[in-house]
Formats: sequence, structure tokens, C-alpha cells
Amino acid sequence: LEVLATAPRARVVLVITTPREVIRRSLGSLALDGGRGALEVALEYPYDSRVAGEYTYRAEVLVDAQVLTTAQPVRYRIGEPSCFA
Repeated sequence: LEVLATAPRARVVLVITTPREVIRRSLGSLALDGGRGALEVALEYPYDSRVAGEYTYRAEVLVDAQVLTTAQPVRYRIGEPSCFA
């Protein structure tokens, strides 16, 4: 995630859309140097057990009274369990 802004700091939120819910996780504050900042975000699985369906991850950056989002979210799908005999 890369940000271009005039403020010295930005607040970052990871938004995870799952088959069950939308989860918003604060990633804290991001220092901006010369209007730029970068942050690596781990895509952690939000549940302890298998939940089939599509998952979408995107970041929201709150800076200069604006909410910026990632241009392309990350998506993946977990299928239903199958059994082979």
C-alpha cells in the first residue's frame, strides 16, 4: 500500500469481506514523509476453522479528511470440503 498526501500521518484500516461478515481491523497510524508512506499488510485468515466462500481484502487510508482505498482488492475463494474414498 502506498499513499501520497500532504498530512504528516494517516490512519490505516484493513477491511476483510468474508462470507459471514465485514471485518474492519485497525492497522494503526502510518507516518508520511514528503507526502508518501508505505506499509506491508499481511493477509491473515480471520477464522479458526474452515469457512467456505469468497474473501476480499482492501485497505482504507484516512488522511487529509479523505478516505482512500486500494485500487485493486485481493480476492480468494475457499471451496467446500470434499472427501475421497
